[in-house]
Amino acid sequence: MGRKKLAMKQIEDKSKRLVTFSKRRSGLIKKANQLSVLCDVDIALLVFSSSGKLYKFSSSPDSLINLVKHYRNQLGEAEELEAVKITETQLMLDSLTALHQQLIQFHLFDLTNRRGIRKNSTGNSTRRLPC
Repeated sequence: MGRKKLAMKQIEDKSKRLVTFSKRRSGLIKKANQLSVLCDVDIALLVFSSSGKLYKFSSSPDSLINLVKHYRNQLGEAEELEAVKITETQLMLDSLTALHQQLIQFHLFDLTNRRGIRKNSTGNSTRRLPC
């Protein structure tokens, strides 16, 4: 027999909420441990309760600090890479804007010349076109 699907909203009854938190926290830690063993990965898990109490899990006793350091290094590298991407994107946008301005000027010059040719062909104006 299956279980009833729960709506994802905060549990109003405080005692039920605490029991659910305790059970789900235990299940989450169990799953993290299984993932670590089965897939040979390092896992660090930090959970803060609504009262501010810290619950932590690490796949190996000394790895929590090491994993946090590794995360910070990866985050720093990712931020540097993002800054490079933003700079490259800005340079491309600046180049595209300059090309767009040149295209507009060329188009306006072309329209001006076409109007000059039409006026010459109708005899309304004898303006010379620049070569």
